[in-house]
Amino acid sequence: MENRMKVLSLSLMLILISNFAVFQKVAEGAPGTIHVPGDYPTIQQAISAANDGDTIIIDPGTYTEGPQFVINKNLTISGTEKATTIIKAAGDTGSSDDTRGWFLVNSDVIFDLNNVTIDGLGHNIYQAIRDKGQGTITNCIFKNIVYPGYAGLAVVAFGGDVNVTECTFDNIGRIGVLYFGIGVTDSLFIGNSYTGKGDGDWLDYGVEVGAGAHVTIDGNNISRCTGIASVDNSTSAGILVTTYYGEGSQAAITHNDISSCTCGIAVGYDEFDTSSAVVHENNLFDNEYGLCSTAPTIDATRNWWGDPTGPHATTNTGGLGNNVTDNVSFEPWLIAPYPPASPVKTLLYVTPADIVYWTPSAGKTFTVDIKLGDVTDLGGYEFKLYWNTTLLDLVNVQITPPWNTSTFSKNETREDLGRYWLAIARLPPASSFNGNATLTRLAFRVDYDPIYPQNGTCRLELVDTKLSDPLGNAVYHMVHSCTYTIYSTKPLMAIESPTYTAHTLGETFKINITILGVVNLYNYTFKLSYDTTLLDAIELDVGPFLNSPTFQYKLIVDHTLGEIWLWVWSYGAAPPASGNGVLATIAFKAAAATLWRKSNPNIRSCGLHLYDTLLVTNTGVEVSHGVTDGLYTYQPKPGDLDYDGEVGLTDLRIMALYYDPVNNSIADIDQNGVVDIFDLAILTYYYGED
Repeated sequence: MENRMKVLSLSLMLILISNFAVFQKVAEGAPGTIHVPGDYPTIQQAISAANDGDTIIIDPGTYTEGPQFVINKNLTISGTEKATTIIKAAGDTGSSDDTRGWFLVNSDVIFDLNNVTIDGLGHNIYQAIRDKGQGTITNCIFKNIVYPGYAGLAVVAFGGDVNVTECTFDNIGRIGVLYFGIGVTDSLFIGNSYTGKGDGDWLDYGVEVGAGAHVTIDGNNISRCTGIASVDNSTSAGILVTTYYGEGSQAAITHNDISSCTCGIAVGYDEFDTSSAVVHENNLFDNEYGLCSTAPTIDATRNWWGDPTGPHATTNTGGLGNNVTDNVSFEPWLIAPYPPASPVKTLLYVTPADIVYWTPSAGKTFTVDIKLGDVTDLGGYEFKLYWNTTLLDLVNVQITPPWNTSTFSKNETREDLGRYWLAIARLPPASSFNGNATLTRLAFRVDYDPIYPQNGTCRLELVDTKLSDPLGNAVYHMVHSCTYTIYSTKPLMAIESPTYTAHTLGETFKINITILGVVNLYNYTFKLSYDTTLLDAIELDVGPFLNSPTFQYKLIVDHTLGEIWLWVWSYGAAPPASGNGVLATIAFKAAAATLWRKSNPNIRSCGLHLYDTLLVTNTGVEVSHGVTDGLYTYQPKPGDLDYDGEVGLTDLRIMALYYDPVNNSIADIDQNGVVDIFDLAILTYYYGED
């Protein structure tokens, strides 16, 4: 009995010593390890008692606590086995800024969480972890994080770097992990598994990067992000990279499996979003869209889109994989799921890629080549090329197979469909082809000139493309088509050589009223005004531009008003006229002259103003156009006293006639009130000039 009492006393002493050691560590603030429930029965008590830098070890069990853990010190909380270490919410954390977060980590705190299950019970947790500091969350399970009216977020990295690795997310109301703020500069989301609800009333994102955050997202498995937008028109996505508060976000997205989502990866919120991402070596399959972007062009090369033909896009219409939006660069893609990376190499393309003409160009011809690049083991090929028959006409085809001997199955031109169809295969003894080749050269004629301000464009579109090896296996390839564009030139009605200078009284000259860059002109009119004190209009002739027969409805020269009016149109079987030409020729005579003076060159001028102009096509369309006016100037010659444009003997005689003492304003060139040697000196200086 005495021995048993000694053992009991010794055991009690050891317990007291152990408890004292824990008390002493907490009191002194020395880093250490606290066990739950060994040292403290609840996680909250352990957090309250812990010092900065301590580790809290949670033994297996279910801990229903809350409504909130406030973390204001550097802590590591770790379970011994995540499947059996379960933390459940005991209360409602609410959704206001002050109460968001079941685990609310304050700023400047390093918080690490490992090997536990966070279970929000599916009804009362808005944000399971709101981390304003930084840290790591590793090998955890998050489930049932749902808050009525606010959806639910498992982890919010709010302003500091938080690495989330090897975690599982299940039945999350809206977002698995949200990285938010420009302070998130180097966070990692690696090796996690996220399964969306797939039937919620909220948008569903496995991971969202916003408000200027920079995150690496690698090696995750994300699926079933298909929730419905109840407050906006956004799209559920496995990964969302977007702008908040004017800050564009960035993400490096690699080696992820993303499936069964409305959009596998979404970048941007609207056309003004400045977010960016690089997207490489991901497996994107069974999504409605593999990648959606309203941000600037996204580098999404070397990804598997669910089919070896690549994603379906406006520039890859034969792709049978997930859809992608237009501003996504996806070539080359992978022809099998990663790993390993197996990019498509072969390219079937039309060259040049862009063909541009300006009106008028009807009747001109150009050629395009259909080429093959970097092909291996080619035994046959087939393609169809489509074009708009209103704009273009195929006039010649030259076929250049890459084998010495070959056979045709199709060599067909259908002008009614705007389609050329070629199918051809090698014949023995020719071997399969490797390398680059020009397969076909096609010549097109421009058939249509659009009327300004309209333009015309169409694709020379390669579709139904098939490349085969000799055994009938598909050779996967990229396809590049060609864009043909004809831009309309704004016609210009103008006075040719718009400035004319006369030096002689009675001098005659002609001006042309021209048209530049017009298409299908059938009817035109204009009025031209001039100053009748300076000019006389003496002749009006209709130009040769319109095709005959023509009708002259107005051909008027009004000397009283100083106005010319011409209105002419074609009629009957006359074809419309296009291009450049002369609409009218008008002859003028200088009706007034001036004398040059030393203090005043006496230059007179008037505008030749075109107005009430009208251009009409053969279909009655009034064509917008520009107008260029003219300028007439009379500039007298110094010393020319008889207005003949020359300084000669007659001018000397006039000077002699009025030389001192007789004064006459005609000969007083320097206007000093007397005709003297100064006037004669000026005249003789310019003598002989014309």
